[in-house]
Amino acid sequence: MDDKRRPLVFSIALDRRTERAHYDASWAHTTGLPNELNMRRDGDLGSPASTPDNRFCSAR
Repeated sequence: MDDKRRPLVFSIALDRRTERAHYDASWAHTTGLPNELNMRRDGDLGSPASTPDNRFCSAR
């Protein structure tokens, strides 16, 4: 939840390197931008327009 009590989800982008390559590089995954979740009209969870949280768009 953010400071406005909106539910946020963070993604993780996995890669296809070996565990040894992860160790040698000192990192293994990349974190995606947070997305806000809402209840869609059909009752499923979704993201409005499937865009990242606007507060993070200016950081690009």
